[in-house]
Amino acid sequence: MADRGDLSANRLAQTDLAFARVLQFALTANVVTYAMTGARFGYWRLFPATAPWIVPPAWGEVDHGEGARYGLVPVGSHTALKLEPVRGEWRETSPHRAALDPGYNRYLPATGTIQEREDKMLFRPLVTLGWALARWLRAQEWFDARRVVVTSASSKTALGFAMQASDGPPLLGLTGDTDFVERAALYARVSGYEEPIAFSGDDLVLDFAGNAARRVRRRSDGGPRIIAIGATHGDDAALAGRDVFFAPEHVGAAIAADGLAAVERARDEAVATFAQRSRPWFNRTYLDGSAAILEGFRALLSHDVAADLLLIARPHGDIS
Repeated sequence: MADRGDLSANRLAQTDLAFARVLQFALTANVVTYAMTGARFGYWRLFPATAPWIVPPAWGEVDHGEGARYGLVPVGSHTALKLEPVRGEWRETSPHRAALDPGYNRYLPATGTIQEREDKMLFRPLVTLGWALARWLRAQEWFDARRVVVTSASSKTALGFAMQASDGPPLLGLTGDTDFVERAALYARVSGYEEPIAFSGDDLVLDFAGNAARRVRRRSDGGPRIIAIGATHGDDAALAGRDVFFAPEHVGAAIAADGLAAVERARDEAVATFAQRSRPWFNRTYLDGSAAILEGFRALLSHDVAADLLLIARPHGDIS
């Protein structure tokens, strides 16, 4: 559990509700965003806790007695789930989750090799966001931007977007790890945060970090449009206002327009492409047991996880 007012204040909690065993989950910056913005977008309701405590969600796998299922799991070892089968998948139907976006209540069969299952946890949610963002910006004709500036350019979400956005305006990646981002070769230009950059009104800033308002240096002819996407370096206020990109809404719009099967195919293709192309970029580290997972979560909070490191949490150890 984490204190909602100070995510670095954590505690281990015991529960008798061990209906589903958490097998593994991806410990990514996305978990930090969920924890920081849980009040606004409902993430704290996924796995309720008594205030001031919250249970951050992560994408991973559980076994509720009928095999491994992929979906949202708590950063923990067990959880209580109320799963009902629906057309080859499962839906969580607990009353406290009824108001959440349907995508957060889906649990799919965890199939494939161990590496393919890890890829799904690590990349599917993040690359889906990037795919949906590129699709939406394309429909908006990129807001007539002459350049798209991407904060936290080393994040998997930003990289997933950049891989989908080659048909748009040139991308400028802002990052604290220029070497890693340059090796990925997805941006027209890469700059460190300390480099002075002049922004103008025809720039479009995609703020994956949640701190663009503090980073952007504006010129006298007006500032760029900033679209808030994540909050890993910010706080809940970073996703306030009208220019906020909430991926589930846009994925839902895509499903309404194109149908679920078409969206699933496009998403799966994007994830598979990202997993294959990014294979040389990353190293995988396994966090086995609660102490290692807690240490990894705190490292994420302090931005002390290298850009080329993928963290896979396994509460009960090796699942292979």
